[in-house]
Amino acid sequence: SGEHVPTAVSSDSTVNVYSGAFAGVASPVKNHTPIIIAKISLKAHASLAETLPADFSGFIYVINGSVEVGEDRQSLETDQVGWLNREEVPGHSALTLTAGAEGALVVLYAAQPQHHEIVSHGPFIADSMEDIRQLYSDYRSGKMEHITEVSAEQQLTY
Repeated sequence: SGEHVPTAVSSDSTVNVYSGAFAGVASPVKNHTPIIIAKISLKAHASLAETLPADFSGFIYVINGSVEVGEDRQSLETDQVGWLNREEVPGHSALTLTAGAEGALVVLYAAQPQHHEIVSHGPFIADSMEDIRQLYSDYRSGKMEHITEVSAEQQLTY
């Protein structure tokens, strides 16, 4: 992890937060859609108990080791994915992880569902085909600026 990635460290765990807020730290990355991306490293048999927004969709991906997730202690091994429960109303939901004998390295992805259609075509993603046509028109007419030319408010520098 780079120096710019906020990190929460305890005697049994290290949590790097790449986007959003989790484990008491918040990333400086600005997103249009609320999303949490965190790398969680647990020592052997260590546990982590944190909260997530209850109305976020999310999953845990195990990079190395094994982990038990939730009250029912669902076991996940290396290269397995476990989907987290989601509620329809805002609030908080408990996330409990317990590492196996070799510890665990997992990635957490959780985001607020947007409940709207998206359209993709070529390099563009938009809300409608009309928007896609406008993006192509802007591109062809030279209206799209290079990323280095957009305003400072739209750029994030570490």
